[in-house]
This record gives sequence, structure tokens and C-alpha cells, in this order.
Amino acid sequence: PVLQDYDLIAIKTRDEKVFQACCSSITTDIVSLELGERLDFNFRRSQVTQIISRGSMFEICYTPAIRDQTARRHTIANSIHLVTFSKGKGIIVSSGAEKSIDLRGPLDIINLCHLFGLKTEQCKTCITSNCRQVLVHSKGRKEVVKGVISCEAISKDTTEKPEVIKRKRNREEEQMDTRRKTVDIKRRKAIEQEEQEEQEEQEEQEQEEQEEET
Repeated sequence: PVLQDYDLIAIKTRDEKVFQACCSSITTDIVSLELGERLDFNFRRSQVTQIISRGSMFEICYTPAIRDQTARRHTIANSIHLVTFSKGKGIIVSSGAEKSIDLRGPLDIINLCHLFGLKTEQCKTCITSNCRQVLVHSKGRKEVVKGVISCEAISKDTTEKPEVIKRKRNREEEQMDTRRKTVDIKRRKAIEQEEQEEQEEQEEQEQEEQEEET
């Protein structure tokens, strides 16, 4: 009853039991994992699919990816796993910023989304229609009673002419095309660096085990 007083319900967790509850019993609009850290559990494809099928959205916060090198590595790796399991569906991207200096424009966010394994159209969806869908799901959760829902018309901004909107869209697409190659290179380097560091950690562990045995 208390949760019904809130427009949006989001759960941010790094605990496996809470995550499993989100899959089965907890009704929420947004599920946000601590992707900037090494998770204590591995989420499965069936869990991700189950949460999305219930109308909830996964949130990826990009601030850790631009603050710290270690957090960037974890954010990219965890986001790639999430995108792979969800097939790029049911995801929204937000800042999670505590300071205005960490905020980025739409084009920069789309370029970051490419690092997470999302296609260009999926990148746009994550910051536009999926965010709108969260509000629709929240409204339905609060106002649906025995299959009846209250519907209200949502006004659209029509102040700009279609040709102006089209020119802006074409300009944005051209800018994205010029940055895509650079983004792909950064993505490959990030993945290679992560694999190299994981290999080094594994070698260090093996060496420590050998020293303990001797």
C-alpha cells in the first residue's frame, strides 16, 4: 500500500536474493544493479527475460564508466552481459550522477551505449521510448483495477516544423557515424584490457597457491 503512493518504484541492489525476488514477487518499474562493481553473483538469461516480461526495465548508469578506470571496466563488462541476455531490450540508460559535471549529452550517451554492445537504434531507444515506457508501466501499475485503466491524452511538442526536425536528425546521424569507428576501437581496447587483467589476476592466484603449497 505504501508503494502505491509513489509514481516510480526502483530497486538498486547487488544482493542475489533481492535480485531473485525482483524476478518472482516484487513489482517494480526499474531494476538497477551495481554494474560499476564486481557483482557477487552471475545473473542468468532466464532471470533477465523474466524481469523484462513483467514490464520492468533494467537501468544502466554511465557515471561509473567515466569516473574511474576500474569501475569503467566493470561497467562495460557487466553491461555487455546484460545486453547479451536481454538482446538489447528492456534497458534504459541514465546518468546516476551526483554532480552536474558528470552529465553528458544525448550523442555522448549513444556513443557510450555502443561500448555496452547496443546497436545504434537500440541506443536511441534506451534514452527515449524505453524511458517513456517506464512511465506508462508505472501509470498502469497505479491505476489498473480489474483490467480497467484510466487513459489521458499526452500532448506532444509541435512547435518545430518537420523539416527542421529532419535536418536535426540527419545532422545527429552524421555525427554518430563519424564517431562510430572511434567507439568501436575503444570498445575493443576495453575488452582486451579486461581480458588481460583477468588473466594477470588468475596467474597471480595460481602463483600464490603454488607458494602456499611449497
